[in-house]
Amino acid sequence: MSVEDALRSLGESGDPTQATRDPKGLVAYLELHIEQGPRLADAGRALGVVSDIVGIYHARVTLRGRADHAGATVMSARADALAGAAEIVLAVERIAREHPDGVGTVGEIAVRPGAKNVVPGECVFSLDVRAAREHEKLVQRVVAEVERIAHARALQATVDELARVPVTPLDRGIALLLRRAVKDVGVDAELLVSGAGHDAQNAQLSGVPTGMIFVRSSGGSHTPREFASLDDAALGARALAVALRELAA
Repeated sequence: MSVEDALRSLGESGDPTQATRDPKGLVAYLELHIEQGPRLADAGRALGVVSDIVGIYHARVTLRGRADHAGATVMSARADALAGAAEIVLAVERIAREHPDGVGTVGEIAVRPGAKNVVPGECVFSLDVRAAREHEKLVQRVVAEVERIAHARALQATVDELARVPVTPLDRGIALLLRRAVKDVGVDAELLVSGAGHDAQNAQLSGVPTGMIFVRSSGGSHTPREFASLDDAALGARALAVALRELAA
């Protein structure tokens, strides 16, 4: 569904340009969110304050080789798209590990024609590449390696960029305010870089002074094991209330 159609379904005109507010009319944007990572839990702290949100690059890679019979096609005559994709997945992992604070993920993959007795002729997979420092350099290395591996394996590669969000430093004044608010509820908060994208990223990039409080969580994220205690969540809500009172004053 397009943005226009979604707006019309809500009774609006359907023009996204009319669904905006002047950022100058907003004093601040504050967000309370679980960390989705282990740093606060490992440090024994209930709350943290976000300093920056990582840059995010999403893309869809299509590798085209040649579908052949799995029994009749000798190994030296193959153009196996899945084998090329497997090498690229490992390259993404290696490059991300070599980059300071970089992460790289292939979370989706589809093989065509998808039969056990056919050498894969096409493979389509996702790329998720993130870093808080030198994000563009990391993206360039990954894309260059996709092209190098494809060429070495006689495959055709297409990289379609789906989304690119720059590294986003959050407002330093708001971060200081949030650290005071968190200390007011009894936590000496450290500054953390968010490895996940958040609504706060969009607000800051739109020119609204933005800040985030992280609540300690465990068990990973995007999984049923994800957990934050009621006490920690309540503490975060209290810190948010302290910050709102200071902003309102």
